[in-house]
Amino acid sequence: METVAPKKTERIEIRVTPEQRQVLEQAAWLDESTLSAFMLRVVMERAEEMTDAFRGTVVSPETFDELLAWLDQPPVLDEKLV
Repeated sequence: METVAPKKTERIEIRVTPEQRQVLEQAAWLDESTLSAFMLRVVMERAEEMTDAFRGTVVSPETFDELLAWLDQPPVLDEKLV
């Protein structure tokens, strides 16, 4: 069964220099995509990287278990600090 992509109703506009537009159009051409599709894909990839990094650090299950075990241990008092 074919899935239907959500309807795109929002619009974002940016202003660029002629040189910037030329670079973007060349990159889109090399990517074999339209300028809009290229820009949306690249910007979404970067936005997802940034928001994923902000949400938290991903660790392996083994590392997570080690961290929990370490947190469960009672604190060690340093006599010099007491």
